[in-house]
Amino acid sequence: MPGPGGFPVIAIGSPRVYFAGGFTAGRRIKVKDCRFVIAEDGPIVKFVEKVYKIVFSGRYAVEEEKEVLYVTERAVFRLTPGGVELAETAPCVDLERCVG
Repeated sequence: MPGPGGFPVIAIGSPRVYFAGGFTAGRRIKVKDCRFVIAEDGPIVKFVEKVYKIVFSGRYAVEEEKEVLYVTERAVFRLTPGGVELAETAPCVDLERCVG
């Protein structure tokens, strides 16, 4: 059976939770002249309005004042009481084109 394993138990007891992964799935990225280049964006967007299954409650994490970061190859996002906010972008990333 696929599932979240021990993640929910570990996350609920941790003061900080960092999610790390690609901004999209199936993308092609490369480094050219010491710069990050998205050769082709992936067709599967990971930041969505509605999820299939909830194994981590952002609302509960905010209530418990946990530090929650979402780290991608393009940017870092922080979970705040007002929602997810952009914390920083990778050097030379076009915010509108690559994150927008």
